[in-house]
Amino acid sequence: MINYIFSALIFLVAFDGCSQETKVDEVIYTATSRGFYEEVRVTNDSCIIKKSKDTLVTKAITLNTSQKNNLNKILRKISLEKLNKIAAPSEAHTYDGAAMATLKVKKGDSLLETRTFDHGNPPKQLVDLVNLMLGFEG
Repeated sequence: MINYIFSALIFLVAFDGCSQETKVDEVIYTATSRGFYEEVRVTNDSCIIKKSKDTLVTKAITLNTSQKNNLNKILRKISLEKLNKIAAPSEAHTYDGAAMATLKVKKGDSLLETRTFDHGNPPKQLVDLVNLMLGFEG
């Protein structure tokens, strides 16, 4: 009986650890307005930065282990399935007061996307992720 309880406890701990894992294929941050375009695409091991819609790649970097771990740590804190429910803290993009920005997350066959928010003022739940991604520009 004790072996059964011990085995069940180990299974629950292991299963709980698996549920915390966030498997994301790609995260895409896009900000745009008249005369401005910025796109940062991050996969598990690389980051591609575009500064123009017409350019394929402006800059490409390979993420180091620390950057990958930090990205995964931040992603685990975000409820990805509720991205489209997160309200923007400001709406200057609606009257050309700021570039409009969105964040998309590809996870398997799903594409999860935020509502439009102001570039430079992301929702508080996304601040760390957006700042990390924009920081890859160097």
